[in-house]
Order: sequence, then C-alpha cells, then structure tokens
Amino acid sequence: MVKGIQLKEYASWLDEGALFKGQWGLRQARTGDGPSYEELVETEGRPRLRGLLDRLQTENLLEAAVVYGYFPCVSKGDDLILLDEDGGERTRFTFPRQRRGRRLCLADFFRPQESGETDVVGLQVVTVGSRIGEETARLFAADSYRDYLELHGLSVQLAEALAEYWHARVRSELG
Repeated sequence: MVKGIQLKEYASWLDEGALFKGQWGLRQARTGDGPSYEELVETEGRPRLRGLLDRLQTENLLEAAVVYGYFPCVSKGDDLILLDEDGGERTRFTFPRQRRGRRLCLADFFRPQESGETDVVGLQVVTVGSRIGEETARLFAADSYRDYLELHGLSVQLAEALAEYWHARVRSELG
C-alpha cells in the first residue's frame, strides 16, 4: 500500500471535461444566448475548481492511497486466471466479450494457457480517502446540494485522476 500521495502528483491527470460537463453539468444555454461553454469554463468552472482544490489542501480532506500488485496469469477463453506461487489457480476473472466488431475480451490480451508461457497482470485499487466522503455527507445533510454535488463530483474525478496517474506508473514499471 502506498499512502500519502500528494495532490500535486496526480492533479494534472484530472479530466476537466468530465468534471465540468459530466459531474457539474456546466453547459452553454440551449438557446445560444449567453456565454459559450469555453467562457463558462473560464469564468465559473476553473475558478470553482481552484477554490475547491485549495479547500481540499487547507482542510486536509484528501487521503490518497493505492494498493497494487503484479500477478502471474494466463488466459483461457473469456477468463483471466491468476496463478499462485506453484502455478496453480489462485483466482479467476471472467470478462464479457464485445458484442460486435472484433468481439474482443480483456482475457484476449494475455498469453493463453495452452502457450505454456506465463504472463503478468497489474491490478490496482485507489482511494482519495474517507474524509472527503464525510464532508460530502455533511454538505448533503445540511441541504447544501450544489456544494455537495460539486465536491462529490470532484472527489470522483480525483479518484479517476489518481487511477490514471498510477496506471502510468505501473506501465513504466513494467516497461
């Protein structure tokens, strides 16, 4: 487990489009009147984002952590089989196939069991901690719905940013 990951390490991985459009619902008026989406981002989105990021730092609301590991594996059909130290089955994940196109499945990207070769899968779990969840619950209970939605949306996107940041690190470690 890696704890205490600083916001500055993964903040650049934050997907502003997903935050502003998806989480915060920032959109240009349908009538075409008023500011454009880009203007809203500059006048509302980014200033609110900067304020919330400052608050997260000041109030110490983030507890970013990652648990990750590398596991020997093989694939068989739609299954990814994680192996124990003796080469026996530790656990198995079954993945769905795409319904059209090439009909791929995640297991297709790992060496098949019949090849006789072992592959490696990296697995990770990330969190931005419980303090931010406690704060969003407090805002919700206080009927501060806009503040709740903005902070909750930001926490979701920060967890995504942390996952992307760590995924890049895993890819680097694996070469």
